[in-house]
Amino acid sequence: MSVAITAMRGQDIGWAVGLTGKECWGFVRSDFLRIMEHTPGGSFVARLGPRRVGMLTTMCHGRTCWIGNVVVERALRGKGIGKLLVESALNFSALRGIKRTALLSRERTVGFYAGMGFHRDARFVGMSGVPDGSGNHPNVVPVTPALWTGVLALDRKACDEERRRLLRLLARDFAKYFLAYVEKGCVLGFIVGKPGRGLVDVGPWVAVSGRPDVASALFRALASSTGKRLEVYVPRKRRWVLNLLGELGLKPIAGFVEMHRGGRKRPSSARVEMLAVAGLEKG
Repeated sequence: MSVAITAMRGQDIGWAVGLTGKECWGFVRSDFLRIMEHTPGGSFVARLGPRRVGMLTTMCHGRTCWIGNVVVERALRGKGIGKLLVESALNFSALRGIKRTALLSRERTVGFYAGMGFHRDARFVGMSGVPDGSGNHPNVVPVTPALWTGVLALDRKACDEERRRLLRLLARDFAKYFLAYVEKGCVLGFIVGKPGRGLVDVGPWVAVSGRPDVASALFRALASSTGKRLEVYVPRKRRWVLNLLGELGLKPIAGFVEMHRGGRKRPSSARVEMLAVAGLEKG
């Protein structure tokens, strides 16, 4: 079986939406356009002759290249196509001089990535549902240019990478659902919602430590503004966040493991917490 790996192009997007739709991931055309704009040349399609049979995307932030959306047609799984796609992403990362590659793996595919040299970092829980008790809060407002310095400062403390470009694209595409919690002129947290087919993907969701009221107000306000099913990926160690979401009616849907290959993850600040990541944010 001769499989060719090519860079994803505009004419592949409709097919990619259909393939990920079979997995119920809720992606739309604009999601892939944003990924390809963020990291040009970093998304790939596997072809068996003229037939497209698999895909992978990447989003590179600073010293880390994040792999995401790895999917192969069900009838062709287990034949090495996924490995070829991941190897293409690793080569792409290396050519850019990026030493660290990371991803979020479902529990059932951890062995596949471990076999390619990836190591476990942290565990995540996927939660989904239409929240009860949503509502607006006077301190939660849409992000404006005046708030950008505060938003970017919080994100740098919560994340191990510089993600200015990603956040700018999210703000451009989802201005209505990019919210910040502001108190006495200071940004204490922010949250982003990305509407897709039948759901809203939540993340990043960041707040200062020791202020669960900030986190709760942000999530409730986002839920109120969307009125749809929310899907959110929370670090398993954030038990209080999982409890909050459970109290609001969300249910666990899947377990995930953050994994990396090469390089080390920089420590984040203890003063700010990353409460949730999202599929498209991580690639």
